[in-house]
Amino acid sequence: AFGLKFPGVPSSDEPGKIFVLDLNDSRMKPVELRMPRNFDLETFNPHGISLYTDPSGKTPDNLMRGCTPVTHKSLVNDILAVGVDSFYATNDHYFENQFLQSYVEILLFQPWGNVVPTEVKEVSQGYYFANGINMSPDKRHIYVADLFDHNVHVLERKEDNTLTRVKTVAVGSLVDNIEVDPETGDLWVGCHPNGWKALLFDPNDPAGSEVVRIQNIHSDKPQVTRVYEDDGQVLIGSSVATTYGGKLLIGTIFHKTLVCDLK
Repeated sequence: AFGLKFPGVPSSDEPGKIFVLDLNDSRMKPVELRMPRNFDLETFNPHGISLYTDPSGKTPDNLMRGCTPVTHKSLVNDILAVGVDSFYATNDHYFENQFLQSYVEILLFQPWGNVVPTEVKEVSQGYYFANGINMSPDKRHIYVADLFDHNVHVLERKEDNTLTRVKTVAVGSLVDNIEVDPETGDLWVGCHPNGWKALLFDPNDPAGSEVVRIQNIHSDKPQVTRVYEDDGQVLIGSSVATTYGGKLLIGTIFHKTLVCDLK
């Protein structure tokens, strides 16, 4: 996704866009996803993103079809599609006022973030900054990144879509978005090694980047490994990472995207 407009983060006047990148194509050329004619591009401000794959393995092509917007003051950070018309979403703020969101909440440092499903009811609360959200390959557990608490929370998914906390895994960095390897179940997490640099952007002293891999998260001793580290000279403010075909794809809040070979 491109075009995020968020308080304190450098942004462009261009409307938001979504791009598709084929990692099997050696050209590595992003292709813009075409939106329906009735889609409101002028106010499109993409933040979280999730792709639903139906039981037959079918996913969308390069044209966004049948868009049905869901509007609510709480849906502000990340989203996890769990069905054709159902999803969970994380709410990282408590206040609606932009000043209170950007400064007062951060200084008060209170666990007011939460998780809501499609019908917009709160199903999990008590996060300092509920950020990325994703699901285990067997769809039994939900993973929530708590940015300011430096943790990834593991929750069990109930039949009524409510969530029960199972455990918490310390990451040792400010965790942003979570991607899950569908084969191994490993979590790949985009992180911020220095929170103040990420929040108070200074082009002369940029925020660094960090990617963490969590293996065997449901075991008694999950393995947390730092796979990528950078002081901001190459990549500023990493927010997400995923792997495919021996490559690591790292996205950022507002900077660029990096593709690395995993060795």
